[in-house]
Formats: sequence, structure tokens, C-alpha cells
Amino acid sequence: MTSISIIVPMSPISLNHSHQTMARNGRVFRFKKASTKQYEDEFNYYIQSGNEQRDIFFEKYNPEIFSIKIESFFYINESKYFAKPKNKKSGKTISKRSMDVDNISKIANDLIFKWIGIDDSQITCSICEKIPTNDEGSMVFRISLVRFPELFLVSPESI
Repeated sequence: MTSISIIVPMSPISLNHSHQTMARNGRVFRFKKASTKQYEDEFNYYIQSGNEQRDIFFEKYNPEIFSIKIESFFYINESKYFAKPKNKKSGKTISKRSMDVDNISKIANDLIFKWIGIDDSQITCSICEKIPTNDEGSMVFRISLVRFPELFLVSPESI
């Protein structure tokens, strides 16, 4: 199986906080924040270390045979991952500040697939996890070529 593994030693950001909305002349505009552009530049810097893997991956990619599987692991510092207990008897809960896994994977996927040169619509399997850590935040990705999924037949008459 052909795959790329990438480690990005920075905390993920959420799609919910990456853009700013502004209204002008009755129209609403949405644009990237400067901090998001800086985040994207830093992210792109780290994934450049995988250029050789990317080139081999892209060389073996045949869109008539393969689709893409992506596994994403988002490590978030425990101080942001868990909510502070309301009292000494209550246990840990996941904080709303830890971000939705869907919203943190969207930005990363867009950047990774732009770098690879394959449209992210080719993803047929996505596995995402956010994981607490006692260290700084980081992200780990494994992108693999997989054979097209089998056709799911609902009724024999449809063939």
C-alpha cells in the first residue's frame, strides 16, 4: 500500500475561527484572518519535509483505480482538551474549547491535498481523532491509496 505519513508539530485550528465576516453595502463577505494565513504558511513549511514521499505517492496515483484514505490524529494539550471540573466530585469532561474534530480536519485536509495536487473529493475514507496530550499540540496524518470501494448493490434490478 502506498502512503504518506506527515507530522505537523503545531496545534490545529478550527474552521469556525479561521475566517472573519464583514457586511458592506448589504452584502456579507467572508475572508481569512491574517492569523489563518500565518497558520497556513507554517503548516505548509512543515509538510514540505514530505515532498519526496508526496512525489512517489502522486506518481503511483491512478484516479481510475485508486481513491484516498486519510487518517488524522490531532493532539491537543490537556488544558484545552478538558473542561475544568465544576467541583471536586465531578470527573473530566471534554471542553468546547477543544474544537469539533470535523472543523479542525477541514483546514488540514485542504492544505494537505493542495500540496499533494489531488482534489480532496477523492477521499473515500476519513478517520479523525482528537487526543489529549500533556505536551504541545501536534497533528499526524497518514494518506493512503486504496482501491475503489466495491459497488453497493441495493437491488439486483438496478444493474
